Amino acid sequence: MKRMLSLVLMALALGLSSCSGKKPDAGPPDELKYVPDGANAIFSVRVAEGLASDGFAKLKKQIPDIETKGFAEFKKDFGFDLTNVERMTGGGKMDEGGGPVMVMTLKQPVKAEDVKKAREEPRYKGDKGTTLKETKVGSFTMYEPEKDEYREAFCLVSDKVLVVARAKQLKPVLERNKAPEWSAGIQAGLKQADFSAAMCSVVDTASLQKDLKGKPSPLPGVDPEKAIQAMNAVVITGKLAGADLNLRVAAVCKDAAGAADVKKQADEALKLLAPMAKAMAQNLPPEMREAGDLPEKIKTAVSGDVAEMTLAVPQDTGVKLLAGLFLKGEGKSAPPELKIEPEERTRPAPPPKAPEKGPGGEK
Repeated sequence: MKRMLSLVLMALALGLSSCSGKKPDAGPPDELKYVPDGANAIFSVRVAEGLASDGFAKLKKQIPDIETKGFAEFKKDFGFDLTNVERMTGGGKMDEGGGPVMVMTLKQPVKAEDVKKAREEPRYKGDKGTTLKETKVGSFTMYEPEKDEYREAFCLVSDKVLVVARAKQLKPVLERNKAPEWSAGIQAGLKQADFSAAMCSVVDTASLQKDLKGKPSPLPGVDPEKAIQAMNAVVITGKLAGADLNLRVAAVCKDAAGAADVKKQADEALKLLAPMAKAMAQNLPPEMREAGDLPEKIKTAVSGDVAEMTLAVPQDTGVKLLAGLFLKGEGKSAPPELKIEPEERTRPAPPPKAPEKGPGGEK
């Protein structure tokens, strides 16, 4: 599932544009009713729109085998082509592990027996495959592994809607069969989410607070823990149109004072990161060094209890960066690892070498 998600998100990111702070024009899609109660992260990705974008067409020229390899892996996993997917939605309790509940809305109908056959096949060298048993859950039929609890189960809730998740996550949402109970953070974030966009995600920041509690800030003058405590949710939105990749990241805060402080800290962080990014970019191939200019292009703003950051990047730049990342993951020609050397004053001195001794004493 990780391979499938990476491919889809990469394809969509290429054409993201026209993101703004305008009032959202589409609420949560119906498919989100299969998200677990209390989910702290939800997402929506319009796969078909991304695959039809100019950005993906350009990416295919730089990585000719992206379809033959990536799409083939998807079909091997699910029994149908990625091009049959209209949209992917889902979410889950990401701090509890287990992965998200994934919902695929399809263009053309598929059959449960075809998906079952593909899901039972071996996935890697040495894998013997698995057997999926049918389990009735209300009016639905869930197909779950007989033995391997780490493989995902699935349910074809209609011939064009496929839900995939671990059985222990999938069964409760099928039994509920209605909209989930949203956390307070997700409810706040939904007010800024636009699910008509090519990509939209909402994260309840309460789940992030424990990870930052008591940890020192990596940047002087910036307090990530304080910023997270001021927020209810973070919303990331992008739309496909035009020639730029434009993203909007909105921090939905508890009050206007918190939003103002979040913007202030974001400005300070960007001020510190801009020269660092330029220096790090010198380690990249020439065609990817534009990445070093991105932090200084980020704009910040605040409106009421919402602080936002927006970034516009030419589509060609995004294609170069994502192609480089993809090739790196494939082990081909790829940018070198980025390394930030510690400052001399913080670098511990190496311990003195002990003199070597031979049979007759020191050498």
